[in-house]
Amino acid sequence: MAVTDLTFETPTDADWETLVCFMRAFCEEDGHPYGPGNERALKVLLDTPLHGRVVLLRHRGAAAGYAALCYGFSLEFNGRDAFLDEIYVDPAFRGLGIGSRALERLKEIAIADGIVALHLEVMEENAGAARLYERTGFHRRPTRLMTCRLEPDAAA
Repeated sequence: MAVTDLTFETPTDADWETLVCFMRAFCEEDGHPYGPGNERALKVLLDTPLHGRVVLLRHRGAAAGYAALCYGFSLEFNGRDAFLDEIYVDPAFRGLGIGSRALERLKEIAIADGIVALHLEVMEENAGAARLYERTGFHRRPTRLMTCRLEPDAAA
């Protein structure tokens, strides 16, 4: 289904509370810790375009979700890469094709910013999201993402 009444906006200060509500809901749904560190990181990302982009999704003018692209660099992928660090569609807007359209638009944004590879994580139990990602061109790799937190209270 083609969603034609979906817009992708760079958030303004007026959108802060909406973004925070979406971020909190995203973390709760996926079982991630949430705290002041999340909001500090969001503020840095919003204020520093070199780090990436935050996009507010609007369906017919109503805030429907958000996404965060975080930029890096990879020798393996021959240049600038990015993580689709978070993508969230409010439950009231799911099933309308917003996720598919958002993923396509996020790829366009990344390409325009010189990104050559886009990565994401999906929870093993989130089969619906995994199917969506596969339909939009993401593939499993024979690697395992591993993490070492360097800041013990990063989630706080």
